[in-house]
Amino acid sequence: MHKQKKWQADAHDLCCFPHCNRRRVFLDLAEQLDAEARAAAAAAAQAEVASLRAAAQPEAEADAKEKAAESAATLAGILQATRDSSDKIDKIELKLDAAQEDPPSITVRNATIAGLESIKERGRIWVAMYPRATRKFCCDDNLMSRRPRCSTIGPSDALASEVFVKKEFKWLYVGLEQKATAGSNLVRGRIDDCVKGVDARHMQDIENFIAIELQTRGCDDATLPSMARLQVFEEALDRFLSRCHMYRSFFYRYRREQNMLRGVYAARVAELPELRSRADGAQLKADTAMETAKSSAAMNVAKLRDDAVALRRALVVANEDQRRERERNAEEALAYRRLHEEAEELRRATSMLTTSLGRLEEERERWALQENSTRSEALNYKSALEKSLIETERLRALAQDLEERKKDEGNEALKELETKLVAMRKENTHTQAQHRALQVRYRALASNSLARDAPTEECNSTKDAVAKEVPEESDGMGSGDMNFDELLDVTNELGPKSEDASNLHEDREHAKRRESHGPHHHMKKHHASIINEHPTMQTVTIEVESEDRTMLNECYIPPGIHFIGRGTSDDVPPYLRIEGHVKNWVLSKRETERMINDVWVSKERFESQTGNREPLSNYLYQYLSLRFSSHTLAIEWGYNLLDSLERYIADSDCRLFLQILNGSLPEEVRVDQLALLADVVTTMEREDRTLNNGKTTSSLSLPTFTTALRKLLNTKSEHNFSRLVRQLQIEAQSNKSRVVHYCELLQSDSQGNQGKFCELLREQHLSEIVAFSQHVQATIHEATGNGNDTELPLPRLREALVKADPEKPRAEVNAYLARGAGVEPKELVEKEQSNQLCEVTQFIKNLNKGLLKRSTPVLMSDESADSPIHGGILLTCMFELLPYDNSDRPEFPE
Repeated sequence: MHKQKKWQADAHDLCCFPHCNRRRVFLDLAEQLDAEARAAAAAAAQAEVASLRAAAQPEAEADAKEKAAESAATLAGILQATRDSSDKIDKIELKLDAAQEDPPSITVRNATIAGLESIKERGRIWVAMYPRATRKFCCDDNLMSRRPRCSTIGPSDALASEVFVKKEFKWLYVGLEQKATAGSNLVRGRIDDCVKGVDARHMQDIENFIAIELQTRGCDDATLPSMARLQVFEEALDRFLSRCHMYRSFFYRYRREQNMLRGVYAARVAELPELRSRADGAQLKADTAMETAKSSAAMNVAKLRDDAVALRRALVVANEDQRRERERNAEEALAYRRLHEEAEELRRATSMLTTSLGRLEEERERWALQENSTRSEALNYKSALEKSLIETERLRALAQDLEERKKDEGNEALKELETKLVAMRKENTHTQAQHRALQVRYRALASNSLARDAPTEECNSTKDAVAKEVPEESDGMGSGDMNFDELLDVTNELGPKSEDASNLHEDREHAKRRESHGPHHHMKKHHASIINEHPTMQTVTIEVESEDRTMLNECYIPPGIHFIGRGTSDDVPPYLRIEGHVKNWVLSKRETERMINDVWVSKERFESQTGNREPLSNYLYQYLSLRFSSHTLAIEWGYNLLDSLERYIADSDCRLFLQILNGSLPEEVRVDQLALLADVVTTMEREDRTLNNGKTTSSLSLPTFTTALRKLLNTKSEHNFSRLVRQLQIEAQSNKSRVVHYCELLQSDSQGNQGKFCELLREQHLSEIVAFSQHVQATIHEATGNGNDTELPLPRLREALVKADPEKPRAEVNAYLARGAGVEPKELVEKEQSNQLCEVTQFIKNLNKGLLKRSTPVLMSDESADSPIHGGILLTCMFELLPYDNSDRPEFPE
């Protein structure tokens, strides 16, 4: 409070100057303020440019320019306010609150209170006020020169005329002139800053100021460049010039030149962002080019790897062809060696004969000289020699004929042995077929008797009782588990119309004797008697593999005249959901094949139109419902189709349709099998055009066909391929030619049957896919430690798949891995890098939803794993069917 009152009193004393002195002071102050404002603005701009040059930041340079412009505008306002003011303050020191830590000082003389209010509105400006000495002080003769203290006011936005905060102290020399009389009023006053020269004390103050400021700002180290040090020295220079007018113009010119140079440097600094942006653009282009080069290099590496794999496979095929060529050359060399030996023998014989001729000629000449009688003897010898030559030629031709006949006899013997082997196998299975036929015959007789004599409910209960008393068949050649005598007694109780039961019992006893004594030649005669006795007997011939004994347990057993409905629960397929009895229509193989093809065509059309894939078991009911008028009729067709599929399971189409319908195989297996047959025809047509100058003859020689087929089926084992070749040879011999008609080889007849070669090829394709699927499952099970781990990470599952098929392309391995894990191929890399765990059982289940096919050729040691079915026998199952009433059976639509 005391300081406030003192400042107000000093401001009042300052207003007591005469008007003339006041005007002069104002003019001087205006000139000085103008010069100092320009210098201050230039200094502020220099400081800002220097700081921006050091930091190389365009944003800071723009801010510094704006603040310098602000400072110039502020000082211009202060000057204008000072010129218009009347109430004076001795001195005001303004400090610009710029970006640097210690802004330059600007001295304003004789400012007004109104000027202070104007300054307050223009921003943060530090103000130092130097109050005027009191009137008492001014009129004292003894104190003509005093140094009153000054008070520094805070920032202008906090400036007020009532409250001032004292910040620092400075001194000001004030010289006063008085009238002659002491104690009179003040006539004229003059403010003098005593700039007559620079004394030692002022220089010492400047040195002290420099030392204090350098230490305060932490830049007293002279070895390091610093903008703060330059700012301190510029402020010291301002202090020096405030006392000395002699060098002021020179230093101002120096500063102007320095500012011009700084402006040039600032312009160069302003160009740095553009250069940096260009450098960044060039770097971005370089990075883009590098990434493009990396991606192209990765693609080239992948392509080279694929080429290397293809070349490796081609090398394996070439090595195999070379090995076969070497074997063929060795056989030809052996044959050539034999022919050469025979030629040597003939040459020796000819030499011996020639020697004999020479001796005979000599003797003839010798004897000719002796007597004419010896001439006739020589002629006789000559004729004998000619005969011997003729005989030699005949013997040589006979030897050649014998060799050719030996080869033909060997082939005929081999064919005869194969025929005998097939006949023995047929005879060996007749006993079991007869036993099954007798069981079927008895079951049919019992059902017929019940249907004619008993009511419907009693008939059904009796048939159920009979069916329960008929046990399952055993795996052996004879089935002695059936209590036939008890069944015969039940049949005798049904009525007199079962009089054939005794004959049936005698046939069964005879079959038992044949089973105990093995195959016999009378079996064919007995088989013919059964067929002649019962004309409704039908023969079902099913080709199965000899080594696969499980196929004998899957032989078809006729259900009778009715099917038993499986119920309407959810676990029953939709096309079989019915209760009660369903009539058996006994579809023919032609009808079955036609219905199968129609189902596939309709399903493909449905999926192409809707875009949705339906399982075959679900779609079959939709197909039957659309094809037929009622639900009951659709279910009857479903049961009859399933029965005919099981009856004709030896056919590849029926077996494949049945396994896909049961869910054992995915539909991709059928697609791949059809593609294989198409590839065979395409490959043979290409080979045919190559050999016949672009023309197609639809036939190839057996060796050419075999070589081309081996190149196509490069993953097939030697055992399976040799079976295909043997079947080709048999069919070629049956056609009495060594030519394969490849177009007719894969065609079907009117009943839907295909040739033995086509059936064998499709059977091997199916069995190889099943075997490879089992091999993959076994490899994954081995990776789990034989069941110790229920979950495995994706990298270990990849290793298991690669181990199961080492030459499988990486893209197919990725597809298998993604399908098993249930993720998209795009997400597989991320899941695999994070070592995501997969449940092994679910992985195998998902994996079996698609096609699993081998890409690595099967080695000789792996042939057992390639196909679980080897060899072949002809199983003839005889069964009797009573005449069915098919009058109400609807025809399958064309």
